[in-house]
Amino acid sequence: MVGCNTQELETQIADLKNEVEEKDETIEELRTMVEDKNAEIKELEASTASADLEEELALAYEEIDFLNAELESAYSGSISYENVSNEIAQDIAVEVTITDFYADEYADAVVEGELYNGSEYSLELVELLATFTDVDGNVIDSTTTFADADILVPDGRTKFYAYVTDDVRIEEVTVEVIDYYIYE
Repeated sequence: MVGCNTQELETQIADLKNEVEEKDETIEELRTMVEDKNAEIKELEASTASADLEEELALAYEEIDFLNAELESAYSGSISYENVSNEIAQDIAVEVTITDFYADEYADAVVEGELYNGSEYSLELVELLATFTDVDGNVIDSTTTFADADILVPDGRTKFYAYVTDDVRIEEVTVEVIDYYIYE
C-alpha cells in the first residue's frame, strides 16, 4: 500500500468493515435458512410415510445442498479488514492437520485437529471453516470454529474442534483457515 495516505487507509478500512458486516449478515441469513430446512427435513422424516415423502425429502436435501453451497461461497468471500490493511498478512501460512473425524454419541459429525503457526507473527482469533462433503465432493454441511488458543504464537501449535449434525451422506471433511488477526 505504498503511496496511500492515512485518510485513504481509514476510508478503505471503513469500507471493508462495512463489507464484513454485510457478509456476516448474509452468512447468518444463510445459516438460518439451512437450520430451517434441516428442521423441515426432520419433520418430514418423523411424519408418517406418504407417497410424496421421498420426493419431498429429495427436494429438501437439494435445497440444503444449494444453501450450503451459498454459505460456503459467502465464507470464501469473507475478509478481515485488519488483514487487508496489513501487508504482512499475505505471507502468513497456518498449517491445518486433521487428527480425527468421527460420528459421536450425540449424532454429530465431528472433526478434530491441530494448527501450526510457522510464521514469525502471533495470530489472534484464528477462524476456521470445516466443510463436510459426500463421496463426490458435494457440500452437505459446513460450520465455522476458532482455534482453542486465543493467540497462536510463532512456531506454536493449538487444537481445534468442529461439528455439525451427522448426515449419512457425509464421507469427508476439509478444514481451512478463513480469518485471523495479527497480534501486536
